[in-house]
Amino acid sequence: MEASIQSPSDGVDASTSRPPPVVFEDREAALKVVPGARAMFDDGSATFSQAFRAYYAKNPAKSDDPTENTIESQALAYLNPDIWGLFEKEYGRARDEYWCSEIRAAAVFTVKQPKFGLGASFHAVTNWRSEDHSFVEQAIALDELELATRFLPDGTTRTRSVKLVYDAYSSVLAAMDHPPGVPLPHADAELRLVKEQVQLARKFFRSAGERYAQGEYLRGMIMGALPLMALCSVSATFLWLTSVPASSAAARMIAWLAAGAVGAMLSVLVRISREDFKLNWEASKEELRTGGAIRPIVGGVLGAAVPMVIIAGIAAVTAELSTADDTKSRFSDFGLALAAGFSERWAPDLIGKQPSVLASAHPDAN
Repeated sequence: MEASIQSPSDGVDASTSRPPPVVFEDREAALKVVPGARAMFDDGSATFSQAFRAYYAKNPAKSDDPTENTIESQALAYLNPDIWGLFEKEYGRARDEYWCSEIRAAAVFTVKQPKFGLGASFHAVTNWRSEDHSFVEQAIALDELELATRFLPDGTTRTRSVKLVYDAYSSVLAAMDHPPGVPLPHADAELRLVKEQVQLARKFFRSAGERYAQGEYLRGMIMGALPLMALCSVSATFLWLTSVPASSAAARMIAWLAAGAVGAMLSVLVRISREDFKLNWEASKEELRTGGAIRPIVGGVLGAAVPMVIIAGIAAVTAELSTADDTKSRFSDFGLALAAGFSERWAPDLIGKQPSVLASAHPDAN
């Protein structure tokens, strides 16, 4: 986005006449008057600020000073269609646009069709008066929100977010587009409507941002789980080929590791379904995926650690488990591993509180 909120201007009602119009034969003749514009045509692109200036050179706002209609302004007016074409070439076709007539202010919503997805962008320039400060506050909030939408990848969701920002911003401009010194009719109702649109845009974006962050986290989680599961599968196959019994410590540890990883992934899915899994959507894609990749690894480590400390006698859950037969014990340990991976907070608490647990399970320990 290109957006700028410029200093207050109350307009000038000058009585001087405009200079006589200049007829330009071609683009080169106009560029000689505005040499700074040549760079746009050399580069094949134009910014919205440049397109904004050319538009109002051709379509002056009612608050403009007539003496500003210089030969340079007339040259920019002649170049306006070409400059607008360069702008759309760079940012995509303008789907919606709002140009004020009383003041120099505009907002444009463009959509470009890149190789993957839709590339939406928002552009605005705003001149404001002191009496419009309430609406300017909303415009600033929308500028900040549009900057935040850049964290979303190009696509339908981001396009919708940017369009909501544009809709609210155009309402702000419509409220500010009035003659200088003339109070805005129904200003309170207009401001209330604008605030509702801003809240709608903010709510939709936050929901979209959270979904994007969760999606990247899940991708990272799968990327971290696949090598871990492959390692467990290869290790289990090796033990099977070497005739190591399933009741051995090595085989059981592999099972606990896999169970902990599965438990960690199940925990994330359950919390997402309950809308209880919040992530920092402002984090980069790499950070989100790294956090997701670590999750099954942490779950696997905890899943292997909890049964080990119980079997080693460092911890105890109940006296019944300690005297269970081998089959029941293996299933119990597997369940503990799954629970440890499912709740990374429960596993450290279990180990940290073991002195009291051991005392209750083995009252004759002292």
